[in-house]
Amino acid sequence: MKNKRIENKISKWYGSSIAVREWCAKHYHKFITDPKSLRFELDDPKGFAEMSKYCYDQNYGEYKKNNEG
Repeated sequence: MKNKRIENKISKWYGSSIAVREWCAKHYHKFITDPKSLRFELDDPKGFAEMSKYCYDQNYGEYKKNNEG
């Protein structure tokens, strides 16, 4: 399910393309697998952590739906 508030924030800050959402999701994945690898805090700018987690969850959910059972 899409969160309209977060979707609007992502579109306002970065644009509405799918590539932007994949980029955010990659940052979140990198953070959860190796937090020391990022050169900045995940929540910089404020709200980026929430957006990246949302994008990661959306992309991972689509992957699971398409590739499992």
